[in-house]
Amino acid sequence: YFEKIRVLLHRHGNVRTLHPAVTASVLIAWWFSFVIVFVVPMDVSDTLYDKCKKDRCENVTPANCTVLCNQPLSYLPQQYLEVFWNIVFWSSQLLTWVILPLLSSYVAAGEFTISGKVKSALIENAVILWNSRNFVRSSTDLRCCQQTS
Repeated sequence: YFEKIRVLLHRHGNVRTLHPAVTASVLIAWWFSFVIVFVVPMDVSDTLYDKCKKDRCENVTPANCTVLCNQPLSYLPQQYLEVFWNIVFWSSQLLTWVILPLLSSYVAAGEFTISGKVKSALIENAVILWNSRNFVRSSTDLRCCQQTS
């Protein structure tokens, strides 16, 4: 699976000219985005299985419960699935809102030194995040203050 994403990145991106950190970040971001497509059905089937066990197997021995509810092939206990979802969600958030924008600004910066590029990227992204925060606040303020007729 990871290999397919690497091939896609190699085919659709110019891997030879990009910095290795950018390539690795994009590869990881794509992997986390694509893994959600496989985890959602697994989560749904596990939830339905757990609900079936709860509804039908309260007064039944564990051996008879497997007859009533078929365990999915991809079954993971809830605590593992929850940890996996947290890793996928927070990694995607961090990559989307912090790491990839910083790398993009770093690569596009017109500074000549590494420290200058980092400073330029941090300032640019701080401005973007601040303006988006203000936009969300103003949109929320307008929505809450509209009068209904």
